[in-house]
Amino acid sequence: MEALRATITASRSDEDTLRKMQQMIAASEARQAALVATGLTRLEERTEARRQYDLAQVGAGLSYLDGKAGLQAARTTELMGHVLQASQKK
Repeated sequence: MEALRATITASRSDEDTLRKMQQMIAASEARQAALVATGLTRLEERTEARRQYDLAQVGAGLSYLDGKAGLQAARTTELMGHVLQASQKK
């Protein structure tokens, strides 16, 4: 009878140990999932910030080129005006 009681007590202890281990594993998995989610959020934020920076650089480059083209067009118009004035004097 004592051996049976010891076996039952041991099996209850094993069940408690198993339950505790399952709880520990579940808690560990929850922490790991939270860390992964945090890491992905940070990566997404960094990626979005870099994308915005790159778009700003492209926009600045296009504005510069547009400005240069505008200046060249103004200079061409000015030169054409001089040509027309010179041709009208003759």
